[in-house]
Amino acid sequence: MRLCIIYDCLYPWTIGGAERWYRLLAERMAAHGHHVTYLTRDQWSPGPMPAIPGVHVVAVSGPDALYVDGRRAIAPTLAFGLGVYRRLRRIGGEFDAVACASFPYFSTIAAQRLQPRFGYRLVVDWWEVWSDRYWQDYLGPAGGHAGAWVQRQCAIAPHLARCASDLHARRLAELGHDGPVLPIGGIHESASIQSPPRQAGDYLAVIGRLNRDKGAEAIIPALAAARETLPGLRVVIAGDGPARDVIQRDAERFGLVDAVDVRGFVPEPELDEILRGALALLNLSRREGVGLAVLDAASRGVPSILCAGPDNAAVDLIEPGANGAISPSTAADDVASAILRIHGAGLRLRRSTSLWWAENRARLDAEDGLRRAESALFGPLPLE
Repeated sequence: MRLCIIYDCLYPWTIGGAERWYRLLAERMAAHGHHVTYLTRDQWSPGPMPAIPGVHVVAVSGPDALYVDGRRAIAPTLAFGLGVYRRLRRIGGEFDAVACASFPYFSTIAAQRLQPRFGYRLVVDWWEVWSDRYWQDYLGPAGGHAGAWVQRQCAIAPHLARCASDLHARRLAELGHDGPVLPIGGIHESASIQSPPRQAGDYLAVIGRLNRDKGAEAIIPALAAARETLPGLRVVIAGDGPARDVIQRDAERFGLVDAVDVRGFVPEPELDEILRGALALLNLSRREGVGLAVLDAASRGVPSILCAGPDNAAVDLIEPGANGAISPSTAADDVASAILRIHGAGLRLRRSTSLWWAENRARLDAEDGLRRAESALFGPLPLE
């Protein structure tokens, strides 16, 4: 079969959970004998074009920066959507199926507009569905209203939808999507469980993009509060982003420069070592669709600390006392209290986290998600 994958980022030139997933999907579908085209942005110039066995990578827009002041820039999103439209208008008839993430929406709109002409099956992954309130917080009154309107148009246009969580499946239905909604299923590339779990180190691990939505500004105040009881506690950050300067300024302000190690994005072996030795994964994001880092940590027997919030679906992965803790907010004292609970539980919690992963691994593993994806793309259509 002939498959087109549409996403404006390609791993490892851009790093993130969705990037990893669509790269894995492309490789697996190619390995299964499907002809795969991956439409994306140019992220590698002036270097050579990506060479992925069995996958034809096509850049349909340029290498403009995706983020401005910690938010997605509009111009690159529009350029990518236009590039996707132009490419599909030329070659859309070559594909049996098209797979894309709902966001960025303009590329999804392009695939939706051309679907009736070419008849390909369009499968859209809704990793997140933002509330009207969140849109307002993100873009302000005018921009938020426009963003919410565009999201709604994507939701009501015909397509086969898949969601990563019940929270976002409910929101998609509330927007007016009246077709079936399939679960995305597992997306985690399994790591072996260390048995017995390694003794916890004296640091918290922070993994991923550093921006306002990910709670970067709350990391250092929480560390300072926890160090009143645990004076040797440190934080190791494997990630980068527009809030890196905020973290470094906070470290200086609190006198914690020697306790804060910001490494940027690191190779997989180094990331594995950071996670395995951490007291816990600290993820103070207020908006998560899946929480892949939580699974990365749990697969290594490491508990996670998350913050409750209406847009954080990752908290569904946490069973307090079994594989982590949930802070009621990003306030320093609340997060510090969760850190102290993790520290007090010691090796018992690491063992129970490994047990939780062993019990849930099958439904969270990428093998499950890849089977579901192939079925959605090329199998019988689900009943309404």
